[in-house]
Amino acid sequence: MVLQVPSFFLGRQGEESAFMLIRVRHSTGKIEQVPPRKLQKLISKRKIVQFMRSSGWVTVGYDPVRSEEHGFYSGPERRK
Repeated sequence: MVLQVPSFFLGRQGEESAFMLIRVRHSTGKIEQVPPRKLQKLISKRKIVQFMRSSGWVTVGYDPVRSEEHGFYSGPERRK
């Protein structure tokens, strides 16, 4: 699974801004802050169990996480 980083989080040369860090929780309980690109690697290698969104903790493997393969909903249109 690889998360897509919105372009507005990237600096002028495509570098991630220093202020953009995401809190993650490892299976050991250790909590640290990582840049978005490291978050993608940690999720794909199953090195973390949760990460923080503005809405709260997201549990990897349980809560929906956007990936490159499944970035958008592909089912029938449900909006009216």
